[in-house]
Amino acid sequence: MGETAGLDKYHYPNLRGLRLIQWLKDPEREVFLELTEMFPSLVSLGIGDVKLASPSWKALVVHPHVTTLILYNAKIKDRDARLLWKVCGKLESLELHKVTFSSGIIPEGAAFERLRKLDIADPRNLDISNQLNLILRCPNLKKLSWTGSDITDDDSIPDTNSLLKGRWPHL
Repeated sequence: MGETAGLDKYHYPNLRGLRLIQWLKDPEREVFLELTEMFPSLVSLGIGDVKLASPSWKALVVHPHVTTLILYNAKIKDRDARLLWKVCGKLESLELHKVTFSSGIIPEGAAFERLRKLDIADPRNLDISNQLNLILRCPNLKKLSWTGSDITDDDSIPDTNSLLKGRWPHL
């Protein structure tokens, strides 16, 4: 990564958290491929205003340590969404802030058993039914922050309290 010249993977073997923002000159770069080599112990990754290329999502799927992912103002393409949901299957904490999905559909059968913390703020095009679908696929939640819209595409208001009530007594 030309923008990070001077970062030497041997100087940061124990770095556990990293946030990437828009300062990257080429937002389509395969950023994470290089980061996995520079920061092998990375546990928390925040990505803002960056569109990761598919190979980077694939690298994130197999990275052995990342348990926290924060996406801010990210754009997820259809072909990368399935990789994102695979990543989510191994996460303990997920934050989605102003994220735009080409397709907001979560694959059938996807479960996020390890997720303990979920934060959904101002989803750009993830409708209320898909937001609820995501939440309901996280059976072990301990913390939920949700600031999405309560109105569905057909202008009805779902009874979210009855859907969520009693599912997570430890929430």
